[in-house]
Amino acid sequence: MWRPCVSISCCIRQAKLLKAVANRFFTIFGYARNIFYAVCCTFREPFR
Repeated sequence: MWRPCVSISCCIRQAKLLKAVANRFFTIFGYARNIFYAVCCTFREPFR
């Protein structure tokens, strides 16, 4: 459960954790988007 911060160090720790999760999510999203674009370009190329 998400607990409200009571101290600055707690806030910093939660912010770092959130940033790490966000970075991992965006990295996975970026890889998926690159793969999606590569697949689209590969399949679209012969039909030009």
